[in-house]
Amino acid sequence: MKLVLFDVGNVILKADQKISIKKFVDLGSIEEKVSKIYHCSEYKNFSRGKIGNEKFYESLVKNYVRNSLSYNEVVQIFDSAIFAVDPDVLKIMSKLQKIKKTNLAFLTDTNNWQTRREKELVNLNEYSKKIFRSNEIGMLKTDKECFPF
Repeated sequence: MKLVLFDVGNVILKADQKISIKKFVDLGSIEEKVSKIYHCSEYKNFSRGKIGNEKFYESLVKNYVRNSLSYNEVVQIFDSAIFAVDPDVLKIMSKLQKIKKTNLAFLTDTNNWQTRREKELVNLNEYSKKIFRSNEIGMLKTDKECFPF
């Protein structure tokens, strides 16, 4: 049996963090600060499911973006970075599903907000029940325990 493992961000879903960074800057955030969001410890903890939505939001407005941005505004800006599904990848996944003894699975570094956005754009369950999201399994792909899991 073959297993084909797909990432989600920038494979199935088209995404660009520069989009959200630019929107934060356009609303008055300092580019040097806001450009660190996707690499800070709070983001990694959010992606591991170790901190919740509100705590992540509070950290962002305290340390990286303008304090006057509401929770919903911050989430909308984050959502803008994930903007489309790659139809070519969906076609490949559909073809792979039809090959006997081939199973699809998904492994992605994500967080609650991105998972919600993913589900708005694509139903991965149509392709596989094996979906491993970092925020649900408590590990990022770079964690040594992730792939053996």
